[in-house]
Amino acid sequence: MLEKRTEFWRDPVRVQSFAEREADHRLVELVSRSELFQGKRVLDLGCGGGRNSRFLVDQGWELWAIDLSPEMVNKTRARIESWSESRRRQRIFVGPMDDLSWVKREVFHLVIALGVYHNALSEIEFLQTIRETSRVLSPGGVLLAASFAPGTILDGRVGEQIAGSRWLYTGYTMGSLCLLSAPEYDAVFAAHGLEPIQKTRTVERQIENSIRRTVNGLYQKKVV
Repeated sequence: MLEKRTEFWRDPVRVQSFAEREADHRLVELVSRSELFQGKRVLDLGCGGGRNSRFLVDQGWELWAIDLSPEMVNKTRARIESWSESRRRQRIFVGPMDDLSWVKREVFHLVIALGVYHNALSEIEFLQTIRETSRVLSPGGVLLAASFAPGTILDGRVGEQIAGSRWLYTGYTMGSLCLLSAPEYDAVFAAHGLEPIQKTRTVERQIENSIRRTVNGLYQKKVV
């Protein structure tokens, strides 16, 4: 299953498509809210083709970025033209979302995970990823997250929940997806010290033969 997922995200056409995108509108709106942030260290978790990484660097953020696809990482590096080659390699690299052991605790003031968490291949991987996200966020740090929800149809394919699982759905081109509703996301994040800053919303968008039901959440790590 991992090989299928890796192949999907290494497809040259898909990589180029992601590389040509502009910064996500949810991120653009968020960074204007300077009152939310105590600093400017940010992790772009699943950086794709670098659209959000480039925007954050241009806005003066101190960026780290990872992705499981070497091709996506290379595209992201190429978009950060203001950095030296050595700095790009130190700050933008291939890595899994559920193992951030290269980071000390409570480092980042912002983590963005847009279209990332639903890629977990198991519920264990999903929960470990949320645990790691919370661990690397500083107290008061902010998480911007967006993930597909149940009811999503991709390329005409309707996901079918895997028997015995809470959140895993199979039948998609890229393999299985981990799909949670908005209340389920809020509950998982709350269990890891992340509380909604605003109401978590589910947005539905139809594109050709796809219906993308996306949970959009903005969370803040509790200050203990």
